[in-house]
Amino acid sequence: MDDRGQASIEWLGVVALVAAVALTLGVAVGGGASAAAAVVRQMHRALCIVSGGVCDLDRRPCVVGTDATIDEAHLNLGIWRIGRDELILRERRSDGSVLVTYLHDTSAAVDVGVGADAWVRARGLDAATGDTARAALLLSLGGGETWLFANGRDADSGMAYLSEHRAPPAGQRAQTIKRAGVGAAGSAHAGTEESGASGGIEIDARILTGAVVDERTGHTTQVLSVDGSAAAAGLLEVAENEVGGEGRVSGELHVAVTSDARGRPLELSVVRTGQLHGAASLPQAAQEVAEQLVGSIAGGRRWMVEQRLDLTDPANLAATRSLVAALAQPLSAPAALGAVWNDRLVTAGVIEASTYSVASEDGGGAGGHVAAGVKFGGGIEDRTERGTLVDARVRGADGLWRTRSECLPAASAAAAPG
Repeated sequence: MDDRGQASIEWLGVVALVAAVALTLGVAVGGGASAAAAVVRQMHRALCIVSGGVCDLDRRPCVVGTDATIDEAHLNLGIWRIGRDELILRERRSDGSVLVTYLHDTSAAVDVGVGADAWVRARGLDAATGDTARAALLLSLGGGETWLFANGRDADSGMAYLSEHRAPPAGQRAQTIKRAGVGAAGSAHAGTEESGASGGIEIDARILTGAVVDERTGHTTQVLSVDGSAAAAGLLEVAENEVGGEGRVSGELHVAVTSDARGRPLELSVVRTGQLHGAASLPQAAQEVAEQLVGSIAGGRRWMVEQRLDLTDPANLAATRSLVAALAQPLSAPAALGAVWNDRLVTAGVIEASTYSVASEDGGGAGGHVAAGVKFGGGIEDRTERGTLVDARVRGADGLWRTRSECLPAASAAAAPG
């Protein structure tokens, strides 16, 4: 027998003996449930390490706070629309490190409409007028990069270097990102501030495929993203009082498979995000802890549920092989979403559920269009969005949920002024 194999078997025997003793002691002192769960988690981790699996699925650093700046611009000429979107995303993590991501997408669309509109937003001013309807089909191509910094101070100085297109001395480029997508959008708006009545509806849906390369490890992640939103709003002036209502539903789904430098699948990840309107709005995977996660939903709240599955386990890989193969060939990926892979994620995967408070602010912008089938005009706008972790829970290999208490103090510190 190989010496390394013999050593592994002997080491596992020691781990099992220690676990049995710890479990017995835990029950004896009245801490049986929590002690047993902790022992099971450590046993699974020990087995994972020995087998060469992905062993940190339930203990990765949390994102405790985000700051995003979004800039959008477009130009309409005839039936064509050319657009440019840019995102700068700064993510503060529970271990003190900071990720800074720069993304840019260039899009070309067939965009037709009827009517005319104009709008302007600036500090203290928000005015719009017009009566329009539009429909568009678009293609987009873009990408970007993510940089890792040890702390906030290094991230501040690093972003100054990056704004000048220079590599920051205190940072490490963690990822390069490439993506392409297709989408459809439609909207209709009517009314003016003078008329006393206005309303609108917007629908936007996109599918993006892409690849992320981790420059530290050589790992490649194939990603399929589906996001959509629908909104309706109305305003009526009655006896000098404004009566209005607004409804919005939005969500994103990201499916990703990570492989090592040799192409061996390592991990499947399924991430869902959306706006929080109550416990029922959370995915089924998080319903066991939905009430705890919801708490007070005053103000803007967003949920995120991520399911992760170790694909170095042969049973997990076999159960998800069709999805893994499809994501390696992005054009066939959407059809794979109908495969029965969610059951395996629930029974054998790690589930992490988080809620964030979200504050958005329009930085300003202006635009206008004139359309009669063909369309002419354009617009430019920017906005910022800040998110702060409110609650985070994880269900690990023991099948039990626990609060990520190591993340919440870090979130409170990140949200504090100064």
